Amino acid sequence: MAMEAEILSKNYQLPQDFAKKLLQFTKNDLEAAIKILESAEKSIVWIKGKFITNKKILNGSFLFAYNFELKELSYVFFVVSNDSSLSRINVESHWKDFYEEIQQYLNSNMANPEISHELERLILIPENLRYMINFFIDANNIDQANIKRFLTNEIAKVLMDSGLSIKISAELVDVFSFENFMSQNPLGQRVNKKSAKNLLLLLNLKVEPVLAPIGGIEVGSLEYGDEVLLKIKDEREIVPFIFSMIDPASFQAGTIYATLVSRELDEVTENYGVRVEFGPGIYGSFLVGSKVRIQARKKVFTNSISQKPIQKETKEQKNKIIENTVSPEIPLYYNEQDKKEEFLFFEKSPFQTFVAILIVLIFVLIALLFIL
Repeated sequence: MAMEAEILSKNYQLPQDFAKKLLQFTKNDLEAAIKILESAEKSIVWIKGKFITNKKILNGSFLFAYNFELKELSYVFFVVSNDSSLSRINVESHWKDFYEEIQQYLNSNMANPEISHELERLILIPENLRYMINFFIDANNIDQANIKRFLTNEIAKVLMDSGLSIKISAELVDVFSFENFMSQNPLGQRVNKKSAKNLLLLLNLKVEPVLAPIGGIEVGSLEYGDEVLLKIKDEREIVPFIFSMIDPASFQAGTIYATLVSRELDEVTENYGVRVEFGPGIYGSFLVGSKVRIQARKKVFTNSISQKPIQKETKEQKNKIIENTVSPEIPLYYNEQDKKEEFLFFEKSPFQTFVAILIVLIFVLIALLFIL
């Protein structure tokens, strides 16, 4: 496996540990691993841009990356300088060359790092991040006109200049080249959202949860490691091939369980964005209301009874209770609703207890009256 992992790591710029996990998933089938990697689409778009102020005192350039699979801004880098040559930079150049060129301006004496960082901070506030998602429908529908309009308004807030002139260009790349670039700790700021942390996403499959109004679990009650029952709605050619290595019978039946890796609540829409994992780099995601119940099973741990050597019991030992010891190695799946129903009889309120005692006393009084 070491040689195959080295081939994947070198040719696709993958981390060694990820390459090994992918080979384990394909049962050390190098061709199958390559087929999955080749199916990964160019899911990252680099937006390269430059701007000049009306008074031509300050010039700037910027570079940010949007991830279509994660549906979020992943990286932002701004450079503001008094150097007029910054306005002549070519936004149509390759994104790597563009980065190398503008970072040189940030290291010069004419750069203004305070304004540069302030612009990065402004773009990354939660309200702006949510708003920018609307500009990136898919790789073939990038609303560059509104991106320019949005950036013009935001940059003008910092520079106090409404006469900005902005030019931008877009370039699509795959996740491998992006992650390789980020591993070199470039200047700028990476967006460390929970859903994106340590996540190398090759494919984000279209899935739908199986609804279960009775006996289901609310998404807000699910935790990392729980399993969600899903319908696969993705029609790409690679999908049947992937599930032939996971659970072909369940896939043919129409539903399959996947492990939950994240859930995030949108406080505006009150919907949960849920992400599940099928294999290394292979995920699925869906949106669901916070009160909707879905078919899922929670992962918990059982108790195992500690075994002792069989001995002849003494009179003192006969009534002793054998203590249980927790064994974290034995997982069990159960429905949380079932657990609640199991113990519902014992969960009495103080009022219920009072009513029960009162009924007993009434029966006792009636019995005494008959006796007397």
